[in-house]
Amino acid sequence: IPGLLDIYSKDESVGGRRILFNLLCLFGDPAVREAQKRLRDPRAYFVRNLLILIRRAGTPSSAPSVKPLLRQQDQKGRIEAISALLKFTEPGASSLLRTAIHDKDPDFAADAVALAGRYRIADATEDVLSKLKRVILFETDYAENEEIIRALGNIGDPRAIPDLEKLAKASWSLYPQSLVHMKETIYASLSRYPRESIARLVKIGERLNSEAIRRVCRQFAGKQ
Repeated sequence: IPGLLDIYSKDESVGGRRILFNLLCLFGDPAVREAQKRLRDPRAYFVRNLLILIRRAGTPSSAPSVKPLLRQQDQKGRIEAISALLKFTEPGASSLLRTAIHDKDPDFAADAVALAGRYRIADATEDVLSKLKRVILFETDYAENEEIIRALGNIGDPRAIPDLEKLAKASWSLYPQSLVHMKETIYASLSRYPRESIARLVKIGERLNSEAIRRVCRQFAGKQ
């Protein structure tokens, strides 16, 4: 295992070489314990990959070794530390995530939003909603909204529905194609929400000029 981790340390890609990563995961606890010994390595990419390995193959008993990494400078490493703590359902992990969603660095905050969706953290719904762009100034705002909408869809908390209804009703934009694409993302993200909570959204969608949206609405309405 130490020799395999030495080889693993030379690959800077996220997660390292898949075949080697999978092999280390098969070793389970012994590989995790060896990975924990190396978390003080100065190579940020290697620490990030160690955290990914620990998250995948570790157990909640690994959490104490992960917590010090929340203070590291490397943002990708900090996100992986939060991700591991969420995976291990560590007390306080959702609070760390909610703080990260409001970080001043937009890339770090966006990664935290994605984690909220991946782990379906309902406690973070309002925090994720606060990141939605209600007034669109740049075309890239639509792409950012789409990532947020996907995260909300993975969570499936009906508290998000009123904001999604407002976005679905938006009728004018400097970037009409991007507006339609964002609306299509909304309707593609609805499957995890309680069916009764999306009834108004379905009615709105039935009137929109997008066959993709109308097809989704027919499915929800039980029509052919």
